[in-house]
Amino acid sequence: MERLPPGGKVNVALSDANHFVRNAIYALLQELDAQGKISVSIRNYPLLDDALEQGDIDLVFWSGPESGAGYGCLEYVKEARKKYPKMAICMYSQQSDVLFYVSEHIDACFSLSEPLSEWRNCIIKVINARVYSRKKRTAEFLLTDMEWQVLKAIREGHSLQHIAVKTENSYRKVSALKNSATRKLGLRNKTELLVFLTR
Repeated sequence: MERLPPGGKVNVALSDANHFVRNAIYALLQELDAQGKISVSIRNYPLLDDALEQGDIDLVFWSGPESGAGYGCLEYVKEARKKYPKMAICMYSQQSDVLFYVSEHIDACFSLSEPLSEWRNCIIKVINARVYSRKKRTAEFLLTDMEWQVLKAIREGHSLQHIAVKTENSYRKVSALKNSATRKLGLRNKTELLVFLTR
């Protein structure tokens, strides 16, 4: 889906605690698109929230968590996508695989460990082409609303039995939903699931 305007000025926000990375992305944006305007350059998510609510941002560059994109990061990205459906989102991290969980909800991603040419190619796709086709994963890897509901309840400390009663489902079904979500997320066991839910 086309989000960015097909020409003219593009308002960009950068969010990263590392000012060297922010400056590098800023330089690439200026090199690739003279019309691109860096409206906001900030260090953290709370400040980004304020900026997005106050301004008309077309494209945001977010630094992803280095330890892995857990439930908290994914929930944040999903909420941003819902609140700002026309805004394009590009995330990056030292390792591209830590962005696996959020890849369905963003428009582009790249790894800081990749050559600068890869950064440039990614930014070109978002800025110059104005359209970025998300790398869709097949439906079998996408979590259903019920699976999200079960994960959220587990994260809040509820037992599977409590979730079963609250959702009016059998314990067996709730357990199956948890196992299905674990598998889709690429997690191998209960321990990895708990780590994911605490991030």
